[in-house]
Amino acid sequence: MKSAPEPENEKERLAELLSYDILDTEAEKLFDDLTALASQICGTPIALISLIDPDRQWFKSRVGLDAEETSRDIAFCSHAILQQKVFEVPDATKDERFRDNPLVTGSPDIRFYAGAPLITPSGYPIGTLCAIDRKPNKLTEEQKKALETLGQSVVAHLELRRKNRELERTSQFKSDFLSYVSHEIRTPLNAINTFSNLLESEARKLSLPSQFSSSLSHISKSGERLLEIVNSVLDIKQIEAGKMRVMPRAINTNDFFTHLFSVTRVRAEQNDITFTATLDTSLPASIYLDDTKFGQVALNILSNAIKFTPRNKVVTCLVKYKKGALIFIVSDEGIGISDDDQARLFARFERMDNAHKIPGSGLGLSISKQLVELMDGSIKLKSKLQEGTRVSISIPSAQMDQNQVAEASPQSASAQLSISKPVNILIVEDHPINQAVIAALFEKLGLAFTIVDTGEESVEYIKSNHADLVLMDINLPGIQGDQASRLIKTQYPNLPIVALTADAITTSDSLKERGLDDVLTKPINAANLVKVLNHFLG
Repeated sequence: MKSAPEPENEKERLAELLSYDILDTEAEKLFDDLTALASQICGTPIALISLIDPDRQWFKSRVGLDAEETSRDIAFCSHAILQQKVFEVPDATKDERFRDNPLVTGSPDIRFYAGAPLITPSGYPIGTLCAIDRKPNKLTEEQKKALETLGQSVVAHLELRRKNRELERTSQFKSDFLSYVSHEIRTPLNAINTFSNLLESEARKLSLPSQFSSSLSHISKSGERLLEIVNSVLDIKQIEAGKMRVMPRAINTNDFFTHLFSVTRVRAEQNDITFTATLDTSLPASIYLDDTKFGQVALNILSNAIKFTPRNKVVTCLVKYKKGALIFIVSDEGIGISDDDQARLFARFERMDNAHKIPGSGLGLSISKQLVELMDGSIKLKSKLQEGTRVSISIPSAQMDQNQVAEASPQSASAQLSISKPVNILIVEDHPINQAVIAALFEKLGLAFTIVDTGEESVEYIKSNHADLVLMDINLPGIQGDQASRLIKTQYPNLPIVALTADAITTSDSLKERGLDDVLTKPINAANLVKVLNHFLG
């Protein structure tokens, strides 16, 4: 018996094989079908997809053979991977390389072998698709060609399998990254939104100067707008699945655009740009609109106009209502866009040739276009180099009268606490800012509470103290919030535990499946908190 020598590129060949992550995996129908077809075409009782690793040949798929692997030293396939075409042994008993091979002298009693090398697109032979018979045989040219073709199909499926796995890893990485970003953005927003809302409430009681109240209102509304945008953009699963929903609501057009323009005006002043905005008399007092998505689009268009307009120039905005649609037009005296750039401007990561010195990701217009189309609207752009740009957006939006506005307005904002008995609430939160925020909320509600930093502390606290409700942060040092919740529930199954999370990617359904009774997303909305408290303690 003669063992096959190693290929000259053995190290690279093994690296290529391992890159497919296929060794010792479960059977897969696609590969089994190809193996069965090879057996039928070649007229042999045995057919295998054999992969050669450093010490063995392992069978990804097999027909007519019980063994899952053999030693590489005795493998016919070790010889086949040294060839470019089908390697054929008509009668192993008459071939000095194989006549005393254990696979010939014993089970499975190989007499005939034909193996088509599985050569990857990079040129590395990682194994074979082979046909084996217990009696001498010889393939026709048509059978050899068919065996080679089936071998190429095996490699094609391996490539597809690898690419699918890489896509899954990339998708998981994106989800993990967005989950992290979501948490890191929402944690400071939790403090900004909660404290600004509390300060606004106190400012109204103290009758402070209008300038102070106005500035505080802008901080509060900007925080809310940023949170809405974060929630919208970071809902990656819905975006990838094409399930991002349009969520229109009744909005007061004057309030909405006043806030929008106040933010824009500050940016314009910082860049020494004159910004003027006009609300046409055709604009209704109230319309039905997904203001979160539209606000994101509008701010991006206005921000671009200011970004690409030189100092001491003008940016204007006109808002009107025509034939059941909101019309939003932004014009600037900026650097303009060439005809070639306009043709690819709405593609992802595309930037104008004359704009590479200006910071930006190249995603803003692409996202804006997708959001506009999601709202059944349209976006048009006209521009000339060194003369400026005009962007026009049209969004279908129903006009509403005041009665409809009153009916559509959420009542939760005025939700009142309806807890008549003394209660004690355990809050599990490790972040100092979040602790301060939630403490301020509960002090305002007049409810008794205790704060601990870790999941371990929460379990110990419950053992020796009474609690009516637990608010449990999910991302904690030590054991995670869902683990701590399971430990508490084993002793006190009826104690309600509500998840606290700043992670907008983790769904509430997945948390409830882990034994949590409800979910509060940070930044904590005071009305949502009251609703949860009333539900479990009222």
